[in-house]
Amino acid sequence: MLQSRPACRRPTVGPAFQTIPELVRGAGDRFGDVEAVADGPLRLTFAELADRVRVAAGAFASAGVGRGDRVAIRAPQAAVIGVPDERLGQVGAAFVMPCGAAGEAELLAWCRSRMAGYKAPRLVDFVSELPLNAAGKVDKPRLGWRESSG
Repeated sequence: MLQSRPACRRPTVGPAFQTIPELVRGAGDRFGDVEAVADGPLRLTFAELADRVRVAAGAFASAGVGRGDRVAIRAPQAAVIGVPDERLGQVGAAFVMPCGAAGEAELLAWCRSRMAGYKAPRLVDFVSELPLNAAGKVDKPRLGWRESSG
């Protein structure tokens, strides 16, 4: 006669997490200064990654995204710098790597509908790539508004 064996269970190594931010926060607490992300010049520890996830989760919550909501993130590479303006002294100029079919007018309208007037860029330049520094961040001093731009 065959005896039934109890179901084999995987041992639980750590606490169960309900959300991705909880999982990343737990890894940040557990592994701290251990490198979690290595992507070209970009290097992040688990603690730094957890901090970035915390900031992003806060931004989503501020935008009204709740637990269980599904979102799509569209994040083209972009940078904004101040450029001289005769009337205002200085205005924002956005350098954007195209992501989809949105044109300059649509992008500026989107910014104006979601940002304070003084924060929304007034000019847009679509570029094929943005200059990066050794840390993998946009090197804004190397961006220059060309009068032919915009």
